[in-house]
Amino acid sequence: FLATSNSVISALLNEQQTLENEAASKHLDLMTTDDARIDIKSQVKTFANNFQKKCSNKNIHIDTLIQDYGTFKDTIKKRIQTNSIYRDESEDLIHRVRDYVEKIIFSKNYSLIFNRIATECEEQDLSIQNRISSLHWVTPTMLDAVLNENTSNVGETLYKAINALIELDSKTTPQGKILSIMECKLFIEEALRTCSGITINADCFLPALIYVVLKAKPPRLHSNIEFLSQFSQPSGEQLYYLANLDSAVRFIELLQAEHLGLSSNDFSLYMRGEPILPSRFVPLFDYPLENNSSIEQLRKITIDFSEIEHHCGKVDENIQDFKKRLTQLVTDTNELLNGSYKRYSYFEQIPQLANIDTIDQSITEKKQHLSEQQQEETKTDPSDI
Repeated sequence: FLATSNSVISALLNEQQTLENEAASKHLDLMTTDDARIDIKSQVKTFANNFQKKCSNKNIHIDTLIQDYGTFKDTIKKRIQTNSIYRDESEDLIHRVRDYVEKIIFSKNYSLIFNRIATECEEQDLSIQNRISSLHWVTPTMLDAVLNENTSNVGETLYKAINALIELDSKTTPQGKILSIMECKLFIEEALRTCSGITINADCFLPALIYVVLKAKPPRLHSNIEFLSQFSQPSGEQLYYLANLDSAVRFIELLQAEHLGLSSNDFSLYMRGEPILPSRFVPLFDYPLENNSSIEQLRKITIDFSEIEHHCGKVDENIQDFKKRLTQLVTDTNELLNGSYKRYSYFEQIPQLANIDTIDQSITEKKQHLSEQQQEETKTDPSDI
């Protein structure tokens, strides 16, 4: 039985590897000559085999892997530019070869490489996660971001930007991670255009990106940026927005009261999670309060009300956010299961996960029905009069 299980697992892994190689080869389909295509595949295969052995060796430091990969990138680029068999190829060949190399190398070695980086960046990842959590109260207005989530479709667009940034960690190739950043960038620009209609530049984009990072709280953010800085080959525009993301993280790490237009005292209160007295109440207390118990009591009631209002708002916000994420998780899981059933028909199928909106509607209907029953029971029977 054990031998049979191992053979099945081996067959599945071989099938998966074959599919991944076929997908990678599609990046070379547009090459003009077979000689050039064969040469690229040969160069990459030789390097990939040696590189995988080094990745599997825990005694080899990540810096060695970074250096070897960088050297190979430079070598293959120079080969394309100088070898005569590539003279008839199009100008975008280097980008297509880049994507092919990443698919081949990182389909096998991503976890071996990224886990080493994540181990070294563990403290920084935890630090930025905690920092972002402590700044959950920051609003677009505080950052001078031209964003109004109450404007039509802006909230949904920002949610898409947030989701794109969260997905950065799940991508397994450098270019895949870069494309997540670029997708986030497109949604942010769409939200800015909807809110203001002004020409988008760094002055309005960076504050909006900072706000999205604070709301997304992306996992292993430092590790992902470090991975991209060492293994990616971004274009000019992609490099610019990768630098913007790095700048946003550094801003969050160094953020102080003056950056948000707050006093040091108010900033400290926000960081401790304590409510801030709304400015409209301040003039009421601008005069001495000695021997005036009524005003002192009013102050206390106002502060208590502000605190309750603050926490109620956060509860509602967290519930809505949880519902969105849970709905997306259910959808993604069902799609994943359906895809698996199509590929492996002999798998025993499990029931589809319930739709969250359907559950909400069912609960609402049951509550309404129960309320109607209670009202009927409380009515006086005419025969009793």
